[in-house]
Amino acid sequence: EALAKKEESENELRELLAKQAEEMRKLKRMVAKRMGGMKSRKTSESSSRSSQSSPSVQEDRTHDDDNDDDDDEDEDEDEDEDEERDDDHNE
Repeated sequence: EALAKKEESENELRELLAKQAEEMRKLKRMVAKRMGGMKSRKTSESSSRSSQSSPSVQEDRTHDDDNDDDDDEDEDEDEDEDEERDDDHNE
């Protein structure tokens, strides 16, 4: 009986973690969209001053941020795989 309760609470925790991970993904997407919009405005403002070299620096930053998003998604996939392994182990 105690084992059944333990398994049930573990399952509830897993569900909560999965929901949390999904919420984090949504928030990251929202932030990325908003930041992307802000960056494009900054880039267009500073590109009108063609004598500055800052627009190219900002473009590089945007590219780096895109790579960061990919890394985050990879981490989420790793977490999902870990959870699946835990499920298999518990059975």
